[in-house]
Amino acid sequence: MAEYFLVSAANQRDTLRIPDSMADADGVLIEPAACVVKSLKRSGLKAGESILIIGLGIMGMMHVKLARHLGAGTIIGADLFHSRAKRAIELGADRGIVVEGDNLVEQVREITNGAMADVVIVGPGTSKANRHGDCRGREGRYRCSVYGHAARRRFDRQAARFVLQRDPSGSELLMRSR
Repeated sequence: MAEYFLVSAANQRDTLRIPDSMADADGVLIEPAACVVKSLKRSGLKAGESILIIGLGIMGMMHVKLARHLGAGTIIGADLFHSRAKRAIELGADRGIVVEGDNLVEQVREITNGAMADVVIVGPGTSKANRHGDCRGREGRYRCSVYGHAARRRFDRQAARFVLQRDPSGSELLMRSR
């Protein structure tokens, strides 16, 4: 790892100096955690509300931890891998769902006794993941947080019944119901 690197003037306003006392391994999680905090803040999650987090990679797991910290009610994590669903429970999710085929909506309906989720967070930028806005309750909110440039290139803009917007910084795609 380089001891020094050049930060352009455009990026200096939001570049953080990490104290010498902080280990690099700890410092690398600051930016991803900030993205998760912003995602949950924009979702409007309130204490006691249910949340479905689709995609349980590092960002999804951080959503689980922070949703629990913020007082979310039922936290449901969903992923394609059993190991991730199990780990989400270890980190504070009430349920870890393994998505097989198109059964996610039915599983969420069963867990929530038909109410569905108050908030749905989608991390993966795939058309399949983004079809699950149907997991929201009547007044539920849907937040699509597509992480990484490769995910943005693969993102299927026609996959769901949602209108895409960019946040003011242009860094995230936001979805709202039509």
